[in-house]
Amino acid sequence: MSAELIVDARDIHAWYGSSHVLHGVDLQIARGQTVGLLGRNGMGKSTLIRSLLGLVSQREAASISSARTPRTPGPTRWHAWAWPMCPKAVASFPT
Repeated sequence: MSAELIVDARDIHAWYGSSHVLHGVDLQIARGQTVGLLGRNGMGKSTLIRSLLGLVSQREAASISSARTPRTPGPTRWHAWAWPMCPKAVASFPT
């Protein structure tokens, strides 16, 4: 029995202007799984998260799907997604 995928993204490409930043990234996250995204500065960590959220205007993907329809998240849920884009996020949500 396989776990339910809450994120299933395949062959993600993203650009900032003419710079090709993500080159065919695949990502699958199952319900209950904890995922860490590590890498040096400029390796595309934040761009990957922003691409999954639809915040990168120049992107392509074979498929990006999630178990839930995007909606306005509450502070706790948004905190988990916003962390890579807001280094001071912990100060924004003290609880």
